[in-house]
Amino acid sequence: MKLCSKISLVFVILVISFTVLFAFLRHSSPLFSTDYKDIIASGTLRVVIEKNTMSYVVVNDTNVMGLQYKMVEQLAKDWGVTVQYIDASDLGSAINMLNNNEVDIVVWHIPIHVEMEDKIAFTVPVFTSRQVLVQRKNTPNTLIRNQLDLARKTIHIPKDSPYKQRIQNLAKEIGDSIFIVEINEISIDSLFYKVANAEIDFTVCEKVVASIEKKKYPTLDTETAIGFKQNYAWAIRQNSSELQDSVNNWLNYFLETKEYNRIYQKYTHSRKQ
Repeated sequence: MKLCSKISLVFVILVISFTVLFAFLRHSSPLFSTDYKDIIASGTLRVVIEKNTMSYVVVNDTNVMGLQYKMVEQLAKDWGVTVQYIDASDLGSAINMLNNNEVDIVVWHIPIHVEMEDKIAFTVPVFTSRQVLVQRKNTPNTLIRNQLDLARKTIHIPKDSPYKQRIQNLAKEIGDSIFIVEINEISIDSLFYKVANAEIDFTVCEKVVASIEKKKYPTLDTETAIGFKQNYAWAIRQNSSELQDSVNNWLNYFLETKEYNRIYQKYTHSRKQ
């Protein structure tokens, strides 16, 4: 009887141990994490990149354009590797792919803030901007200029967007509710279209992106800021320190070159801030 009890106890301990180990492996970083030397050895840099007019857009089904796309291509050229672009529907999915070692870099408009530092490692800032409200101009009586007037309004944003936190913080600052609707698998370009066509009333994006989108949608207003200027960066896995250092070294160099100034002006129609 005692032998049976001991066997049962050992079995229970083994089951609990395997359950804990499985849960740990599911929620922790992969056992093997690609770092800089592995990328150079393989000759391939895996990148998930945000789809919008400023970052990455396909024109006429073949021609790829975008400021951040050009930066990634230049980085790959300088490192002597090719780029494998991998799709993600939203930032949350992109970060999961990063931490599951499915991609090496997340090239997205990610504001640098402490709440993200437990999930990713940031590169040095790639650009500085602030988030602005996107609304129609042809509604003068309801045009939002004072952030207090956003009380009880509804703002549509992409799912898992960093805009969500800024809007939530703004709601606390004005002491009232701002309703947020997250839409799956939608780009900022598409949200601009929806606002312009009165399908929704408001969305949010970075001012540097808004300045580009406004050229396509002149009926839209993007002059109302909803926050202060922030630094935006790319994301690296926390345990890929060599890759983080290598990307940072490259960015520190490239962001000061004439070539970067040239492509920045080309895609943003403004000088580097």
